[in-house]
Amino acid sequence: EEGQEPSHDSSDGDCDQTGLSFIGVSFSVNTAQGNPYSYQLCDQFPTENLIDRDYEYVMSMDEDGWLVGGGYKSFDYSGKMPYIDSSHTELLRIGSIDPNYGGTSIDQVYYALSSLSF
Repeated sequence: EEGQEPSHDSSDGDCDQTGLSFIGVSFSVNTAQGNPYSYQLCDQFPTENLIDRDYEYVMSMDEDGWLVGGGYKSFDYSGKMPYIDSSHTELLRIGSIDPNYGGTSIDQVYYALSSLSF
């Protein structure tokens, strides 16, 4: 291969890509200050109260900015990318769910999880 083929292009029109998977807890919220496309998935932890949107104490970040508290709106004064809130924590990293690449199948994950009891 000479690098001429675009990344992940299988030439079949399928855009599915199997990648990293994990089981975790989402802290995503939808707030008036954040991206309107953020999902409200967590009511227990008000992450909007923790972040420094005005950059009073944190001078700079990368282009992602705060990915908690609702994310960023399009054309936000901060100049950050308009990403949705994607805050989460991993409880269990499964890895690849493609057996062809050394991972496990989603059916194996379901089977293993069904054997757990709390």
